[in-house]
Amino acid sequence: MHMKIHTEKGAVELCEQVTEITVPGLSREYTFVQVTDLHIMCHEEGDSPEAVELAEARKRFWALQAGVFADGIDSEETRIYPVEACELLAEHIRGMDGIDGVFFTGDTVDYPSAANFRRAKRFLKSLGKKCYIVPGNHDAVEGDADDDMKAAFYDLFGDVPEYFAEEMDGFDILGFSDGSISITESQVKFLEERLSLSRPVIILLHAPVFTEVTREKVYPYWGYNWMVGDPGKPEEKQTEAGFRFRDLLCEHRDKVRAVITGHVHLWSGDECPPAEGDVLQYTTNPAFQGCYRIVKIHG
Repeated sequence: MHMKIHTEKGAVELCEQVTEITVPGLSREYTFVQVTDLHIMCHEEGDSPEAVELAEARKRFWALQAGVFADGIDSEETRIYPVEACELLAEHIRGMDGIDGVFFTGDTVDYPSAANFRRAKRFLKSLGKKCYIVPGNHDAVEGDADDDMKAAFYDLFGDVPEYFAEEMDGFDILGFSDGSISITESQVKFLEERLSLSRPVIILLHAPVFTEVTREKVYPYWGYNWMVGDPGKPEEKQTEAGFRFRDLLCEHRDKVRAVITGHVHLWSGDECPPAEGDVLQYTTNPAFQGCYRIVKIHG
């Protein structure tokens, strides 16, 4: 579904995918919005020339990748840059009624900088809705980062837990930090513990787990090693814990009602059911292309 937003440049289309997930026995319907891969890049007054140059270069790079234009006219005058697309999306989400929360599934910023983290924080706060955040591979700071960047990062992500659980009335939301396309032993143990409770769960990840449906979309576009537990060409990032994590989700697919992810900048999971033995998984196009997913959970 395409939603039109009118701007000074013309009408811009946001792309909405609606996903219905069944959880038996729910007393009411829940509605969430999934937003992924904003890749926010910006600069602030007082930034160095190098910081400004980087922000402008990355802005141009993703704009050329995204190809978002007002009125569908391909020209520089109608081009919608990534941060512009994200702000239009924020405006649209603010106007939604009956939303129980927003799932942010990683790559909120394009690269680490205090300016980017602060802009991302303003984006999240502006929505006025509860946010469930898992970081992506772009959402990180190195140990030698300056204090300003570290403070802005912490203000956005907090302690960046490896995992979290949010208990709802009739199901749980489980989030895992897998931005480096790897899973830890402690994350596997946590998943095992939560699944042992026999409660239905919705899983939030940045990088998807390997499934046949996702593979069919990802391999032609990206190749190997963009998914957790990818058996195609294991490398160092593919850990035994990652393969067990993926197997657990598939083995307990009766409890795992859906895995919701980003990272690969592609829609998947909407056109056909999962292959036999696979967990149901949805990946979503990036926010910098004006895309988002509505997740309706009902009995």
